Amino acid sequence: MVKRRVCLFFGGLTFAAVAATPLPNSAVTLTLAVGDQQRLGIATQRLIERRERVFLTGLAKVVDIGPLAALEAEIESARAAAETASAEVARRVRLAAADQSASRQAVEAAKAQAVADRARLQLAERRLALEWGTGIAQLRVTRRAQLIDDIANGEAVLLRIDALDTNNIPVTTAGSVRIRSALPDYATLDGDSLGLTATADPRLQTMGIFVLIRSQPVNHLQAGRMFSVEMEIGSVETGVVLPASALVRLDGATWVYLRVGVSEFVRSAVVGARPVPDGWFVTMGFKPGEDIVVNGAGSALAVERNTDAASGID
Repeated sequence: MVKRRVCLFFGGLTFAAVAATPLPNSAVTLTLAVGDQQRLGIATQRLIERRERVFLTGLAKVVDIGPLAALEAEIESARAAAETASAEVARRVRLAAADQSASRQAVEAAKAQAVADRARLQLAERRLALEWGTGIAQLRVTRRAQLIDDIANGEAVLLRIDALDTNNIPVTTAGSVRIRSALPDYATLDGDSLGLTATADPRLQTMGIFVLIRSQPVNHLQAGRMFSVEMEIGSVETGVVLPASALVRLDGATWVYLRVGVSEFVRSAVVGARPVPDGWFVTMGFKPGEDIVVNGAGSALAVERNTDAASGID
C-alpha cells in the first residue's frame, strides 16, 4: 500500500500526517511530525523488565466431603477386617501345629478369608487415589482423618480449583498457596495444596487442584458454592508492565502505540495481559527498552482514524 500525505483538521489544529499503513502482523504504523506530537500532548515511557509471580486463573468449588468420609470409613473397616483375618490365620496355624485342635481345612479357610479381606482393603485404597487423586491418597491416615473432622466441624473447607488455562498448572502443586477470591468476604484465602484432582471437570473439561483452607473462618463457604479465583503457584514470569493510560480500544481489541522513530509510531495489539497494581503485565509482544505512548494515545488513535477516512482506507 502506498502512503499518501494528507492534511487533517483535528480539534482546531492542522496536522500533516501519513496515512496509517496496516502491517502483516496486524500492527498499524502512524507518522506524526514532532510539532504535532507536542500539540497532541504525546509523551512516551520506556519499558523495563519486570518479574511477576504466576497466578492460576480458574473457578473454585467448595467440595462436598461426604463421599470422602464414607470412603475413609470403608477403608478403616476393610483394614480392621484384614488385620483380624490375618490374626485369625496366625492363631489357627499355631493351634494346628501345637495339638491339632485346628484342622487343615480351618487353616485354609482362614487364609482364604484373609486374602479376600486384603483384596477389599486394596480396592478401597485404590479407589481413594482414583477418585480423589494421589495427593489426598498419600496423606497419612491420621492427617486425612483430621482433615475430615475439621471440615465437618466448620473449621476448614476443601476447594477444587479448575484452571481455565491448563498449560499453567505446575507439575508440583504441593505446599502453601495464596488465593485471590472474587468473594468480598474472602478476598484472600491462604491454604495448602493437596495435589491434582484425579478427574477432569465433566462440564469444563479442565484439570483441577485440591486446596485445603483452614486459616480463617469459613462458615459461609457451603459445599457446592462456586466463585472465580486466582491462585499464586510460586513460579515467576518475565515481561513488562503497560500503564493503563497507554491502552486504547479499537475493533474489540486493546492496543498500545510503540515509538519506532522520531516521528513514527506503531499501534500494536496487547495479548494475554493481566492486571497488576500499576497497569497490565504482559509476557509477549513487547520488550524492555521499547518506548510506548503513555499520554495522548487516545489522540493518536483519533488522528489515525481520521487519516484513514481521508485516505479512503476501510
